[in-house]
Amino acid sequence: FPVTIGVLIQRFPSTSTFTASRNIAITGTLQGAGNGTGLDLRESGWGSQSITMNAGGAITLRGNNRASTTNPSQAVYIGAGLQARAVGNITVQAETNNASVNAISFFSQATTTNGGLYGNVSLRSIDANDIATGDVLIQGNQGGIIFNNQLPSDLRSTDIIARNISIDNTGGTVNAVDGVITPGLGASTSGNAGIQIADGRSFTAANNINIYGVGTSGHGVHISGAANLNAGSPGYTGNFNITGVNTATSVASINISNVAASLSAQNFARFTSGVKASGNSLNVAGLIHVGAELQIENPNAATISGVISGPGLLRKVGGTGAGTLTLTATNTYGIVTGK
Repeated sequence: FPVTIGVLIQRFPSTSTFTASRNIAITGTLQGAGNGTGLDLRESGWGSQSITMNAGGAITLRGNNRASTTNPSQAVYIGAGLQARAVGNITVQAETNNASVNAISFFSQATTTNGGLYGNVSLRSIDANDIATGDVLIQGNQGGIIFNNQLPSDLRSTDIIARNISIDNTGGTVNAVDGVITPGLGASTSGNAGIQIADGRSFTAANNINIYGVGTSGHGVHISGAANLNAGSPGYTGNFNITGVNTATSVASINISNVAASLSAQNFARFTSGVKASGNSLNVAGLIHVGAELQIENPNAATISGVISGPGLLRKVGGTGAGTLTLTATNTYGIVTGK
């Protein structure tokens, strides 16, 4: 099959800049018999000058892969980088008919020599005073979503800032008020995680952070990078909810494997891991700070080996099964079992 692209944006020989007083909306669709990418922000030229988008309203980017069901390419690929700032919502959505590939990929290499050809992705829904004003949604109908910007952040930001931040690979519906995800039927059907954060980017939500990832032989949600997730500003709720589902016996539904990963919630934090035939449903090795409650739902065995801090308590909540929760972390919480 030929390789084709729905919409291609490259910065060579100079940086591509999009500015709108209202909205920016770009949709790329691939159909027919070919392989390729629906929306491709492709690296080219020298330097780390990411593509720039500024909108007084919303920014909406969408890639659709509706060609071969064996198409190995992402529906949305951003290798050239994207520095997006909007007063309204920012949405990056992908539709793929191949659930075994990553539907969305944010990618840049770490080395200066080759990495100069790439750029980082930053999505900021903020006003002129840098106050969060809209929501950020990153969503695929199936397949995986991967954040993997390895260029130094001093070259270009990797921050994601919004009122609510929602990341979903199931094609679900998202509540417009709190960003909570009601899952669809999508999943990653290969070794790719449903959602993988493989870099050290910062997610900062004035209100809530919601992540819903579903895998089969890969993790539902995997935080392998030194990412920083911070939910809550004065006057907002400040919850984060991470739900991971997978069916493989040897792979945890939620796996926070990087000890430098940091997760902080002004109010409640909840890890919900799906039922598995066997094996751990939850492994957490990062730093967790919660103002009210850290809620764990683990139908299978689970381990928290990171550092837990905050003035609240750790609550093991209900759900199907009676998985054992093992704490090997530094723990300043009280412990309440059951609902």
